[in-house]
Amino acid sequence: MRLVKELKSNKDYYFNHKEANKTISFIEKSCFHTTGEYNKQNFKLELWQKAFLESLYGFYDKKTNLRRFKEALLIVGRGNGKTTLASAIALKSLILDNEANAELYSIATKRDQAKRVYEEMRRMIFINPNLNKILKVKRDKIEFIHNNSFFQPLSSETKTLDGLNPYFVVLDEVAMMEKRDIY
Repeated sequence: MRLVKELKSNKDYYFNHKEANKTISFIEKSCFHTTGEYNKQNFKLELWQKAFLESLYGFYDKKTNLRRFKEALLIVGRGNGKTTLASAIALKSLILDNEANAELYSIATKRDQAKRVYEEMRRMIFINPNLNKILKVKRDKIEFIHNNSFFQPLSSETKTLDGLNPYFVVLDEVAMMEKRDIY
């Protein structure tokens, strides 16, 4: 809440309701729960999730018209849907940001952990026929052919990350990463 008050009183930034709502609307209309009692039901964002997304995607610099925040850290307890939310944000970034040749990644200490976001995205795509039409799901990659962009899970072995040009990254289980040079 302090952040919102601080940004509202700061004359260098403005709040873009349209952009913030575009993200929320995409997630609630296009993304689905993929397991449990809510399987195949639309992802209905909780208030804290909406506040997080509005803060991240709503504030813009008046001079440059670029988003104020390019990085976010989300720390919530187990069972609060971090993977589902990260998957939905990744899908939004892949499709709606209209970034040509964008490289999107999920990175964790173990590839299996990094693959959890990919698997959640894959299930969301198969549930939604509209997403299934525009995204190409491969064994370890999701491609958006329209702008030649892709999402891919990777392990945090720094040697394998050289040469990447990431547009969007989900860093999962950051506390477990021995080296910080990945960041």
